[in-house]
Amino acid sequence: MKEVNGRFEYEAENGRDAACWVSVYRVLSGVVLVLMSQLEDGYQGLSVTNGVETIATEVCKEYDLKQAECVFVEHYDHRVDESRKVDSLIPDESFDFVEFKWVADRACAPRWRSGTKEEVERLVGEKLP
Repeated sequence: MKEVNGRFEYEAENGRDAACWVSVYRVLSGVVLVLMSQLEDGYQGLSVTNGVETIATEVCKEYDLKQAECVFVEHYDHRVDESRKVDSLIPDESFDFVEFKWVADRACAPRWRSGTKEEVERLVGEKLP
């Protein structure tokens, strides 16, 4: 069940204001899936990739989420603006699972694993747009 779906603003590590789109799904198994998407109008302060530790940390604080229950997914949607695709090898969408080490309630040392839209849909139990 989707609990949060909207623009998420935060202060980036470089001190600039930044934003992305965040969707939080509470899954029956007790898992909380946090989908962090690049905004359709491009980078707002930082890319999701460069701000991923701060986004994960701030989302957990803002929505009172337990880090151990969260699965974080970084999402880019190139369907909105084909001009952002630098070559034909870039997929229409990308979904990457991100794991963190947590130190004093801060996400650090991210590790990415490629995923698929279908994998995320199975976890949340619904089709994504």
